[in-house]
Order: sequence, then structure tokens, then C-alpha cells
Amino acid sequence: MGKNFIPAGIAKFTEYIKIAFKKAKDNLTVYEIAPEKLAPVETAYNRYIAAEALATDPDTATTGHRRERNIAKKELDPLWRGFLNANIRYNELVPAADLEVFGIKSRDDTRTPASVPDAIPMVSIERVGAYRFEAHVLDSATGKSKNPLYATGSYLYVAITDLDKEPEHEDDFRKRDFSSNNKHVLEFHMAQKGKQANIYARYSNPHGKEGPQGPTEVVIIN
Repeated sequence: MGKNFIPAGIAKFTEYIKIAFKKAKDNLTVYEIAPEKLAPVETAYNRYIAAEALATDPDTATTGHRRERNIAKKELDPLWRGFLNANIRYNELVPAADLEVFGIKSRDDTRTPASVPDAIPMVSIERVGAYRFEAHVLDSATGKSKNPLYATGSYLYVAITDLDKEPEHEDDFRKRDFSSNNKHVLEFHMAQKGKQANIYARYSNPHGKEGPQGPTEVVIIN
């Protein structure tokens, strides 16, 4: 996995995180990222910004406030990096200019492109709670969750329809988050109770290029 070029020093990190976090929050819909993916980061971010303000203000700067600022940064840093790696780095909806804002090296289209996986995935779905499912993406040739040749993980596509009704258009399917271990968690809402979730998967290479669509599986939301 590539590195995120995030400043280490407090002053530059603070300047960076304010801009990058706002970019992410303002564009969740554009990037098709569920708001709950950013929620843990936002809590840590707010804690850090508040602590940093106290630690840098001459009227409030104390050893205790600087210690709190450093603790808050240590909490925020891995959460933020994890969010970038899971939701931004391989997200084709994120423009190259935005990747630079996030401190991610732009995709280099001049290099020999990585091969696209040609394995066909299948989805095994297990109910784990009310309106909650785990979907495991398996290589149809081996029946295993291990990534096949050229794949670094998988995406799920989900369309919600009335019971016993197939999606009418490909646009009805919404792309879900990338998973490097091919395990996805699907959470639905009470308002969707009794409806049908139509689900298929695609393997993806390191540059976000996806292989063929697997067969569609169906579960009833309840």
C-alpha cells in the first residue's frame, strides 16, 4: 500500500488536516462515501483542533495543553490514514487534484498499467443482526476469499428493490466501500424492511480498475 504524504510537524500538520478534512467532509456525496465512515475521524479531529488552539494560544499554552494536543494527534493520525486508505486512495470518483490535497500521490497514468483481474467473484451473505449482513467475496474458481491474480480487494454493488423485483437499470446499483480482505459489512435502515437487496461484486487492482461482474445474490432486508 502506498504512503500518505502527511506533514509530521505540528504547524504544517494542523494546516494540512484543516484543509484535507474539510475537503473530505464537503465531498462525501461526490465521492459516494457514507457519512458514518468519517464519523470516528471527525470526533478525533474536533478534539485535536480544540487542543491545538489551546496549546498554541500564548494565553492558554501550558505543558498540560501541549500534552493533550500531542495525545489528540496520536489518536487522530491512524484514524485519518485509515480513512484515506479505505475510502479515498483507490476511489475513482476522487479527482487527481483532490488526491494531492489529501497528501496522496496522484495516479501515474504514464506507467505500464497494472493488469486487471479477470477472476469472477461470487458473494456469500450471512445475516449478523437486524438489518445487518456480512458479505464475503469468494473467487468462483477456488471458493476462497484470497485475492486472485492482480486483485488487491473487491467492491460490492447494491441495489434496493421491492420484493421479487429485479433492478431495472445498472444505475440502480450503488458502489460500496473497497475491502482488501474481501469482507464487507452491509447495514440497512428500518425503512427498508421487507425490501430486497440485490448484490454483486467486482475484484479491483491496485489502481482501482475493476474486473468482471459476478453473479447477483439476493437477500431480504429484515
